[in-house]
Amino acid sequence: NLIINIFTDFILLLSVKKIITVSRSALKSIEKNFILKFKYKNFIYNGSEDLKYNNKIKKTISSKYFLILASYEKRKGIHIAIDAFNSFYKYNKKYHLYICGDKYGGYYKDIKKKIKTLQCKKNIKLNNFSNNKKLLIKNCQALIMPSISYESFGYTLIEAMSLEKVVMASNIGGMPEIIKNGYNGFIFKSNNINEIYKLLNYFKKKEGKFELIKKNARITFKKLFQSYQMYKKYSKEINNL
Repeated sequence: NLIINIFTDFILLLSVKKIITVSRSALKSIEKNFILKFKYKNFIYNGSEDLKYNNKIKKTISSKYFLILASYEKRKGIHIAIDAFNSFYKYNKKYHLYICGDKYGGYYKDIKKKIKTLQCKKNIKLNNFSNNKKLLIKNCQALIMPSISYESFGYTLIEAMSLEKVVMASNIGGMPEIIKNGYNGFIFKSNNINEIYKLLNYFKKKEGKFELIKKNARITFKKLFQSYQMYKKYSKEINNL
């Protein structure tokens, strides 16, 4: 079956006329593939609905919390963010860390076991995927994406940016294409506990003084990442086949 699947994928790739990826980073990752060398290739950023105009988001959450929305996979770097938050918590006990994602990612039990050993364990909420994602984003202090590998885009970043939220992401894959450090969010070195810790401390020190960054986040979203923009670009590529 494996050989049949490989052969089928090979034939499929040969028959493809255009290859569209979701970021420059993803495009670059396939450019050296010999099979795809002579294929037309381009990238089109993912688009999202504008959550700012979603009237269903009315509730509030009283806790001050940072938010991670990611499946429980090691590549998502959740364990790195937890260690950073544990150090931050020692001097900032009013803050919480909310983590929501698909527990079938294969790393949930490890994360849960790790949290039990930490001083900040009562301030970390470990949950499954939530249908209240929009509510969680709206009420968070900042959204964190601590991925350590294979992050072609970072969809939740643009959702948070549509709500004028501070976003913090590692310098993996397509995320630095979305976020310009200090302009519309913050980029930190991946797999680095200390950098996230410093960023959390900086956020706490400057809390309430990020209005320009939040404004720029929304401007970036409206300029590049709305769903209708993605639709128009894909339509153009399809019509030009």
